[in-house]
Amino acid sequence: MLILFSSFFYGSLFSQTTNFALRFNGDGKVDCGTISDLNNLDLYSVQCLVNPSEWVENAYVFKRGNGDEEYSLRFGTSGQLIYKTATQEFIVANDLPIGSWTQLTISAFANGIDVWTNGEKKWIANTGGAVIPETSEPFVIGENFKGRIDEFRFWKTEMPGTEPENLMFRNTVNKFHPKYDDLLFYYKFDQDQCEDIVDYKLAHHGEPTNVTREAVIDNDYFKYRVVTGYSSFVRHCDRLQVDRDMHLMTNDLIFLDAQVSGYTGAVTMTYPDNQGVLSNASYVAEYEGRNGVLHLNGEGAGMNVSEEVLQNTGGLPAMNYATVEAWISIEEWRTGAAIFNKSDESNQFSIKLGEGIVYKAGVVFGSGGAVLEYFVLCLSVFHTVFFSHYLLTGGEGVG
Repeated sequence: MLILFSSFFYGSLFSQTTNFALRFNGDGKVDCGTISDLNNLDLYSVQCLVNPSEWVENAYVFKRGNGDEEYSLRFGTSGQLIYKTATQEFIVANDLPIGSWTQLTISAFANGIDVWTNGEKKWIANTGGAVIPETSEPFVIGENFKGRIDEFRFWKTEMPGTEPENLMFRNTVNKFHPKYDDLLFYYKFDQDQCEDIVDYKLAHHGEPTNVTREAVIDNDYFKYRVVTGYSSFVRHCDRLQVDRDMHLMTNDLIFLDAQVSGYTGAVTMTYPDNQGVLSNASYVAEYEGRNGVLHLNGEGAGMNVSEEVLQNTGGLPAMNYATVEAWISIEEWRTGAAIFNKSDESNQFSIKLGEGIVYKAGVVFGSGGAVLEYFVLCLSVFHTVFFSHYLLTGGEGVG
């Protein structure tokens, strides 16, 4: 019985992330812990999308501390939002609607605060500034609130500054934002597989209580869309200047790469899509601390990834060199069992388990019937029971 774990490259990529918001029903909250970086800040910005389902006076969009140490945004009388820093209070909205989304940005600086509502700005003067008081109390989102909150960001700088497009009130934020280094914490609420609320700056994850995630389908200001990008296999895999995060900004990635066969005239992918077909094998979600494991069950087991692999036909390039690597755990040593095998009557490239107490493993290269065999001791290289990582490189003059 063999267990094999490895990674395979899939040449056609499509993903559509779902936009989730948090649903609060009046008895829930998210505790983001003590965020000492907020203490005594006088230059900062806070952003969020809010959609109250019911107006609850003195419900909080967010809150930190009490009394003279309080920093918060709460609901006042109907339509009114009150922003508090220590002993100062500002009315930042008088007509916040129920049942629809509103994007809010509150940006504090030396002599006042700017309030942006759905991209429109007003200035609230205050010669004392709006310094966040020091406290050891946790930062809490949604206390007593009924409705939904989405896309919560906190910056240690003013927003948007001299460039209004930095506001990003209709878009998510990534590392290419010019002020990304000043983003203190950021909750998208999209990690629906995680019980906690993920901070995308990986510093202040939140712990929810009586809160659920809900897919957003009613926010015309803030939609997740299909973003198409293109690349080639050579550029995507080999060129370091293609930033991984640039590709992650697209959720529909097209590879423009093809070879024309000199034999048949057929047009094929340079590196074909070789998805495996399993026999007497199964997928295991977790095994001995590893996620995503292929479990091969002995007699008749295998995964067929098509004859095009390492094949110099159909317009594919000649494969004079090859590298194979995998994490492997051998549960039972079976003489003649293959870790992998590419062969016909006269050609073979494989790793097979040998016989005897020494547990030889044979690495076999052959061409035109002339088979060469290279053996190594299992006790020093191949192991049973536990996982080990193996990498084999071979080709003309290489072993």
